[in-house]
Amino acid sequence: MPRLPSIESRDRRSGNTVKSDQELTTSTMTLTIQLKPEVEASLAAQARARGLTVAEYVGSLLEQLAQPGRQMSPEQRANALSEWAKEFPQASPLSDEAVSRESIYRRDPS
Repeated sequence: MPRLPSIESRDRRSGNTVKSDQELTTSTMTLTIQLKPEVEASLAAQARARGLTVAEYVGSLLEQLAQPGRQMSPEQRANALSEWAKEFPQASPLSDEAVSRESIYRRDPS
């Protein structure tokens, strides 16, 4: 199998240079992506919530994006929307007073 040239990357935390020799395969691809720390933390949290490693989670996201012609059924779309909504913090509902017409359109006492 053909070999790719050595790839050098820098570990962000330690600053060490890491070299790797990779074989060219038809079934996998290795990517190095520079992410902002907050994006990395978000991906790690989402992966943990699903019981996956970050690499497995990001791989699954990329697989979904790589299939643009694949249409989701209404049920799949509803499930995807529900999963997406779970990622947001839960807030307590507003009281009836908070959304009443009177509280929204208060008259100026002057």
